[in-house]
Amino acid sequence: MYYDNIANTELQYFRNLMVYNFTIKLSDVLTSDLFKIEEIVADKFYKIYPLFYTNTITSSNNVDRILDNRCIICQKQENKETYLSFISDENEDIQDYQSFVEYFDITDSLSTEEFNMVVSLLRQNIIHNDAINIMEEVTGSYGKYYGCFFPALL
Repeated sequence: MYYDNIANTELQYFRNLMVYNFTIKLSDVLTSDLFKIEEIVADKFYKIYPLFYTNTITSSNNVDRILDNRCIICQKQENKETYLSFISDENEDIQDYQSFVEYFDITDSLSTEEFNMVVSLLRQNIIHNDAINIMEEVTGSYGKYYGCFFPALL
């Protein structure tokens, strides 16, 4: 999936998955992995592309322009912070942004708590009906497993 294209069937599970309502400072946006940033004028104007789905985007700076909830043309103010709000559900409260996720590399080791966090996230957001076939030796807490077959884990 990481080295594939948009037609990958695994990516269909993430299509139109909305984020919770949150507000984030422009200074945090400029360093966040949740956005693609293009600098138009050095340290002054930016094109910001959210890498997630939301219904409404608002800015506390009235100079900023929002294009179809897909792109924000943003001006960085000298002595005042700009706040961007992303609303997916009008009936829910808006939370201040916090980094809720950790990103893991393929070679990282996970603690039991981190592994359970990933499994819980997948169970809540992804429907997986295919069987998973592991064709190698897996060493677990209670022994070694060979060629395990797990029908529809999630």
